[in-house]
Parts: sequence; C-alpha cells; structure tokens
Amino acid sequence: MQALQKGIIVKHLHEKFSAYLKTQEGRYTAQKKAIVAHVFKQKAPFEIEAFIESVHKKDKLFSRATVYRTIKQLLEAGILKKIPNKDGRLYYEWVQDNQHYAHLICNGCGKISHFSEHHLEKYIQNYCKTVRFQTLYQSIHIYGKCESC
Repeated sequence: MQALQKGIIVKHLHEKFSAYLKTQEGRYTAQKKAIVAHVFKQKAPFEIEAFIESVHKKDKLFSRATVYRTIKQLLEAGILKKIPNKDGRLYYEWVQDNQHYAHLICNGCGKISHFSEHHLEKYIQNYCKTVRFQTLYQSIHIYGKCESC
C-alpha cells in the first residue's frame, strides 16, 4: 500500500473511531490515540499479548487494562477484527473499509496469510442479495497446512 493512501485510510479510521467513542460517551484520549497509532503500524495479524509487549517497549505509559479496553472498543467500532486459529488463540488486524479477503490459517505453524478472489466476493454479495441479507462484516477463515509444514 502506498504511504499516501495508507495515511488517508488511517486518518479516516481515526475519525471513525473518534465518532464511535462519541456515540458511547467516551473520549479519544491521548493514550487511546497512541495505542491506536501502534495498532495501525501492525503489518500482520497480531496477538494481543505480543502487541502489549511491543507497545510497552516503546511507550510504558499504558496499562494493560487501557490497551485491552481500547482493543475492545476498536472491535466494537468495526475497526479491528478477530481471527481465531484452531487452538483458540485470537489474532487481531485492522480493517480497511471495503476490504474483503479470506484468511488462510496454517494449523501447523500458525501462519496467517490473505487471499482475495473477486469471483468469491461477487458470489457472496449476490447470494446475500438473493436472500435479502445485509452484510455488515464478513470474515472467511480457511484452515489447513502451509507448504512449509
């Protein structure tokens, strides 16, 4: 993703989160802004404990509770999504509007990769339209083994 495009998307997501917090009578504090900035720097799905460790290495101002609460709010706002693996561990990644893809999750090593297929997306849209179902969020996970395993 080009830096300018990513910057526009990140700005939009900050605005979306700020608007969400206002509907919940919450504030977008400096701490939350810093945590969210760390989230948007993640290039791959992340586990919350590893995320907290990396945030604490860079910025010790955040309590675990504040990070957990902010992650929960980001999920509720539709800015983050959960990706479960077969062992029940949860990974998180930030969502760009109108970005749809499936996750390929290796049951051996836990590697998560993305796969996007226009025909699959079109099929899902058409099917939902046929059954009069309005999608708000979609998450497709395909479990198996990668070639390394």
